[in-house]
Amino acid sequence: MYSWKELVCVVVAAGGLLGLGAATAAKGSATWKRQVCADNLRQVSQLGAMYQNDHDGAFQPVIVRTKPSWTFWYSFLARYGKNPGVFYCPANPKAEKTLNVDEGESDLLPVVLDPAAVSYGMNFSLSSSGDPKATPQPGNVKELADPATMIYFGDSNTLQLRPTKWCWNEDYAPRHEEFSNFVYVDGHTEALNKSNLGVLHEFDGWKKDTRPWKNWK
Repeated sequence: MYSWKELVCVVVAAGGLLGLGAATAAKGSATWKRQVCADNLRQVSQLGAMYQNDHDGAFQPVIVRTKPSWTFWYSFLARYGKNPGVFYCPANPKAEKTLNVDEGESDLLPVVLDPAAVSYGMNFSLSSSGDPKATPQPGNVKELADPATMIYFGDSNTLQLRPTKWCWNEDYAPRHEEFSNFVYVDGHTEALNKSNLGVLHEFDGWKKDTRPWKNWK
């Protein structure tokens, strides 16, 4: 079991290996999109580890109800990276124009962060919504029972992952041949669907498994 500081080092070090898998698949193919998405999620997790390192292990808020518009988790992490494209899944139709993945186009990086193209949601159980009276309360990586079992980010139709039977169908985004990519707090990724992912309630074929969402000490 890693300490939280060792965990940050492991996640950041893993960033040096990103992109190798995607290079083996034809650009624009379903396999390529799945691999790029997984690599992006690892990099987003790495940005999260940098945030934790600067905030004594605390996770960035999922939502802060600022005015005139709300501030979401990606705004806290974007300042740690240089490529906003890591927040975009190439299989997300809303991100296609931003990523310039059409044939014959160059690999130009997006120069601005486009909130409409952000393709991932953050596990809502990891932090508060910015409301002191709201639940869950702010989380800290030091309080996780096992970072390797706690989902951090994943393919989502919204900017948050709420694994309840009331919200899951709205958030879950099976963009990769009926699977979604997820990255865990320790930095590893998995492609998951009903066959291998549990949510907070058993419903509509989904099995119950709270460990990926609320696995605290």
